[in-house]
Amino acid sequence: MYYNNIYFENPLFSFFISIFLSLIIIFFSLSPVVIKKKQINFFSNYQPIILFFLFFSFVTVIFNFLILFKLNMIMNVIFIFFLFLTSLYVFYYKIYKNNKRKKDILKLNDKKFLYSIFLIFFLISFLPISDADSIAIHQLLANYVYFNGLEKINLLKNIEFLSLSNSEILLIISPILKLENFGALLNVLSFFIFSLIIFKKKNNFFYFLISCPLIIFLISTQKLQLFFGILYLVLFILVNENLIKKKLEIFIFISLLAFYASAKISYILFAIPLYIYFLVFKKDEFKLIIFYSLIVFFIVFSPIFFIKYIYFGNPIAPFFDDLFSSGREAYQSYALSLRSSEGWLLTKNYQSFLRPFIPTTISQLSSSFGLLFLLFLINIDLHKKTKFFPILIILLVISTGQILPRYYLEAFLILSFYCSINKFPLITKIIKDIQLIFVLSFSIIFLFYSYFNLNVLDDKTKFLEKFSITYFNSQQYKNIDLRANILDLNEPRTSIFFHDKIFSTRYLYNQKLLNKNFKSEVLDYIDKNDVKYIVVDNDLKPMLNCLNLEKIGEISKKIAIRNFLVEKKILKSYLYKLNNSNC
Repeated sequence: MYYNNIYFENPLFSFFISIFLSLIIIFFSLSPVVIKKKQINFFSNYQPIILFFLFFSFVTVIFNFLILFKLNMIMNVIFIFFLFLTSLYVFYYKIYKNNKRKKDILKLNDKKFLYSIFLIFFLISFLPISDADSIAIHQLLANYVYFNGLEKINLLKNIEFLSLSNSEILLIISPILKLENFGALLNVLSFFIFSLIIFKKKNNFFYFLISCPLIIFLISTQKLQLFFGILYLVLFILVNENLIKKKLEIFIFISLLAFYASAKISYILFAIPLYIYFLVFKKDEFKLIIFYSLIVFFIVFSPIFFIKYIYFGNPIAPFFDDLFSSGREAYQSYALSLRSSEGWLLTKNYQSFLRPFIPTTISQLSSSFGLLFLLFLINIDLHKKTKFFPILIILLVISTGQILPRYYLEAFLILSFYCSINKFPLITKIIKDIQLIFVLSFSIIFLFYSYFNLNVLDDKTKFLEKFSITYFNSQQYKNIDLRANILDLNEPRTSIFFHDKIFSTRYLYNQKLLNKNFKSEVLDYIDKNDVKYIVVDNDLKPMLNCLNLEKIGEISKKIAIRNFLVEKKILKSYLYKLNNSNC
């Protein structure tokens, strides 16, 4: 099983390594850049957050070239060595006499509340992996690439691996360090370092973001959405406030914009208008920008495009597969699934359109930006300040078929940064305070429940069973100990907790979106994957009677969600052996 073979069984090891890693990264970001005894400054006060992102963009580039040349297992040696050099750098420049910036940024006097909030957020980020997307794809894919490479992928089983991007490549650090919470840690660190920098002049941004209910999700997921969202905000600020002056700054900006765009196929849509905005601002440097862009494209984009082309036959898989093949149904159905999943393309649930502003169910309390987002959107002066970029981002998201609140993160971050609360009516302050009380109360109760009631630092099993989707289900398979392939028709996605021989229904339900005959697809899937056992409930069993199913047991199932206010019931599924088929 992926999970048990990779991460520390004792949560305290993860806890202390996370603290050490966080301190090294924070102090590295705040350390001066010195070349030949001369201190190099760039991007004004934003240099620390730029250094932070440069550190991880460099790691990603190295990892991509190692994967391209099938040197996966060397990654741990290179990263540990890189981390060691970084640690030496930090300790050496800790005593650098002229580093006033570090002292000013870390000064406690006016930041006590900020440090208190981030203590809460750090404690949440240290908790074991629990969000569904990371369990089913992001961290699972990163682990698979690290241990197996990409040559032996069964896309019928792991169709979601087509989404490979630099976001998953960066998460390979997780199995290297045996930290299952690495992604969450990066999300919190990016927010923390950025908040330290802008707190004096832009503390409204900090308060707006911590009063946003979605922040609870963003800081606790291994998915690097907040990490890349903060990066996009920083890059937008650099252009919008004309802070890019030197040739070095131009090259770094282009490099980090490429790093952002390579994290996810949809991020290219957001990166293009920002690149055009940058070109307009720096039209006098047009030739230099194009030259740098070609270099950066080769360094950042070409490895991940080559990797996807070599192993998937499509550098931008799963999208536009007709351009690179005859149009494979698996790619088409998965692309449609990504566009329609909780989006507006195929939905008839109009409550989804309210979710960016208010949660529509108790299980979605932390899936909304809150009413502040609505107030931002109706403020024309705020849009003028931001050159209408948030509106453009929202329109781009909608054009892809998506509508989930978290897809509007970049728009919300830009609006929050440029919003001056003094120019808003009293209702804004009231809503902010109410949301802030909710977020802090929810977070503190969640922490108390996790660290004391579930005693997660002593044994993470109870936490995983309570909050991590599929963990409880995976433990039930241990009792069966079957060595043949099992198709579980009640599991919509695969999981980091499952054994290799357990197959889910993600591929099958994707095919159903193409109006395929579901029964025919299931039978074909069973044949292609040599399935010997099937897990099904009573509603689906009649469809498969022709398989001469022999009932051999029952399996308890639970759909865990990361909300302690919602208790999920334990349901039963049935395990059948497939005998001679009459289909």
